[in-house]
Amino acid sequence: MFFDSFDLQLSELIKTQNPKRKLSQEELVEKKIEYYSNSGMSESENGIWVYYPWRNTVVRILEERDFVKLRTIRNRYKNH
Repeated sequence: MFFDSFDLQLSELIKTQNPKRKLSQEELVEKKIEYYSNSGMSESENGIWVYYPWRNTVVRILEERDFVKLRTIRNRYKNH
């Protein structure tokens, strides 16, 4: 089974980088285009594929740097 969560994660990453604003759909699309142009790769070339053998699933996620950034910012204000 293949699951592509890259676009969803990229949207979340962009929103976390702009916490004081509620981005419109158009602004979100512009930020994604900017992300792709800065990466030097097309939309389909971005991200990495990870295999989870216990689920027999392959998932496309953000590159490691951005993935870690997204995961850590989500937990920044959680109680310990």
